[in-house]
Amino acid sequence: MIMLASLACQVSASDDHEHARELVAAGKIVSIEIIVQNIPYKNSRLLEMELESENDKLVYELELLTGDGVVRELKFDAKTGKLLTDEKD
Repeated sequence: MIMLASLACQVSASDDHEHARELVAAGKIVSIEIIVQNIPYKNSRLLEMELESENDKLVYELELLTGDGVVRELKFDAKTGKLLTDEKD
């Protein structure tokens, strides 16, 4: 059971990645490289990243560990790359 769940997650993650690449190629969202350039914490480590739909809008959600050891959750508009929210997690 655990192996199947793990495999399903891998397939889903792969499908999500491919879907994001298609959206970038179609010009509907910016690439993650643009998002990374807009991170206000330059000495940080990316812990997690997701492309989500919120209120009919695509949003990149990033979880970062900043250089001073604080975990932050940042949300970016996936179409423009603009930082929407920055919260201590």
